[in-house]
Amino acid sequence: MKKKLLNHIFLAGFLSLTLSSSAEPAKSSLQLCEEKTKAFLKTDYVSDPKIPNTFFTPEFAALWLKACNPPEGETIYWGADPILETQDTDPKLLSLGPAETDGENIAVPVVYKHQGAPSYSKVFVFTQHKGRWVISDIITAGTINPSTGKANGRESEFQKLSKEFGAPSQELGQNSLDKNSQILIGKWEIRTYGYHFKADGTMELFNPDDGSKLSSGTWSLKGNQLHIKTSEQEQNIKIKILSQDAWEWIVTPDRTWEATRLK
Repeated sequence: MKKKLLNHIFLAGFLSLTLSSSAEPAKSSLQLCEEKTKAFLKTDYVSDPKIPNTFFTPEFAALWLKACNPPEGETIYWGADPILETQDTDPKLLSLGPAETDGENIAVPVVYKHQGAPSYSKVFVFTQHKGRWVISDIITAGTINPSTGKANGRESEFQKLSKEFGAPSQELGQNSLDKNSQILIGKWEIRTYGYHFKADGTMELFNPDDGSKLSSGTWSLKGNQLHIKTSEQEQNIKIKILSQDAWEWIVTPDRTWEATRLK
């Protein structure tokens, strides 16, 4: 009986060792997002409607498909490849990654360079949607403005497409984001706190010094009234937009706090 028991223990241990040595180790989220970026760039992301529906959030996919399917006789919204920034000669791929965490998101930078021009980057922003990492935005930086000859600042593809085609329906019941709502999307520092307003109507309060998350909730803007709701409190705040990178939080007619955009 004792010998039979020892044989069972040995066999169980052997099977466990065999399975653990042959099983593929789980990939990290950072590595997975890098691989998804590589896979996306190999696709026909302008002509194949399955691609945005596979790689993007539903909201971003809806906007992307509108940009790729103009009325008959018109060109696509971008007028050229939206990633390669060209109609003919492809740029050189200088680097892809490393992926970095950005709060609850993951950012994968991709750097390109056209001959005779400075390098530019496309940052693929991944977020969790129904248990999958999918692309919620593509941030472009460093492309040259042909009118001025100067490099453009950071541009959100989601914001540009929302402005052009109207934002998809949001969970908060917003049918579209007006101009001021689009400006608010992003990260801001107000006094000693950081606010991250997202395009899907959610927001995060964080420490701007170390990026640590303090709380989360929802937001909406109607006219000049900013509504913020978290588990701790609900606020209706009067604001005044000053520019793309600054706005005022009006506490009283004689007292305001300035919000500045965090890059």
